[in-house]
Amino acid sequence: MTDSFDDRLEEIAAFPQFVKATLLKADGEGQLVDALGTINATQSAIGSIKLNTAVEVEAETEGAKYRYEQSQKGMRSFNNGGMFLTLMVALDYKSLVNLLKFLMERDIVRLSWQWTKLEKLLRIRNITLRVASHEISEGDPDFDMGEYWKPGSQGYKRLEEDVG
Repeated sequence: MTDSFDDRLEEIAAFPQFVKATLLKADGEGQLVDALGTINATQSAIGSIKLNTAVEVEAETEGAKYRYEQSQKGMRSFNNGGMFLTLMVALDYKSLVNLLKFLMERDIVRLSWQWTKLEKLLRIRNITLRVASHEISEGDPDFDMGEYWKPGSQGYKRLEEDVG
């Protein structure tokens, strides 16, 4: 077997099939979890290597099979107070609450509550919210918020290795 660059690329390209074959050989959930954890760690390591190496490549550089392109992402910032005032006048709203309801109903603006900071304010000011144990919708007359639990993201924690 030669050790050319193209041979190495072929080995990398074959990696997904190797991973799939390894997963199919797993005997039980324990081996499957070990395989998935190893794959996860390897994927993270490969991603890190790729990102650290990509900074060395100029945009629009071409190889035999690929071209490196740097995409652009539009970024926007808003003066919320100014935007609300402009929209209140333009849309003839007398109440900020009604304007916010209008904008949120159309998914134009989304409020993102910072739970830890809100919880601190509630505790300091001794405020009690009306909390439902399920998801609620905007305009629910009975609850201020809904709190419920669902499974979080999956992860693989490496177990302690045997010493000896």
